[in-house]
Amino acid sequence: MISSTAHAQSRKELSAQNQKLTIELRAVQTDLAAKNIALADMLTRLDFLENSLRTITGDIELLQFTDQTIQTEMRSLAHLLTQSQQQNNIGRRTTTTTSLTASPPPTLAPNTQSNTSSAPSLDAFNAGRNSLRENNYPVAIQSFTQYLTQDLSSEEKGIGNFLLGEGYFFNKSYTQAIQAYLNYMRLIPKDTNMARATLRLAASAHALNNSPLACSALVDFEARYPHTTPDLLAQARLQISKNQCAS
Repeated sequence: MISSTAHAQSRKELSAQNQKLTIELRAVQTDLAAKNIALADMLTRLDFLENSLRTITGDIELLQFTDQTIQTEMRSLAHLLTQSQQQNNIGRRTTTTTSLTASPPPTLAPNTQSNTSSAPSLDAFNAGRNSLRENNYPVAIQSFTQYLTQDLSSEEKGIGNFLLGEGYFFNKSYTQAIQAYLNYMRLIPKDTNMARATLRLAASAHALNNSPLACSALVDFEARYPHTTPDLLAQARLQISKNQCAS
């Protein structure tokens, strides 16, 4: 009788222990499942971060390549402008005093006197110029972009790109402004607005925290543009100071 009672009690204790272990096991399984979900979520996030890092790295490499390309273009333009200035100085030595002090009028509109039958439409050009005067830069950008889609001469394309650069510059779209000014410089490197475009390009580079590009644009500024206005010379000196360009 005693043996039977002890046996029953032992079975009851074992059953209770089994239930307790079962509950603990389920708790462990639940905890593991939660941790597995958290781990899977973490792995997903890591994959996303790795992909984002690869994208950012690619963007940085592209920006570095673009920056190097622009700086190379600026050095080439600076050399071209220096040669052009030297040629102009040689020409001035053979002219009269009046020609030495004369300054050509600002280029505000493309020359449309020749071959008027095939001349491009100036509607978009005039709309862009009026929008610039009204400080409506998005419309100016749109108008000059439309104007440049036409069959234009190098001079007309150059003027259009200069004014497009002005729209981008005052709209604070500095990367696009740099490209427009570079296009202008390549197309008409002897234009009267070259000094102003160079300053705008340098200011755009400074706004993008790209001092090397700004300094590249400002190299020998006073030697390249000896007949520019005192106001523009003062702006150049200020930009050189801001960007800490080597003298």
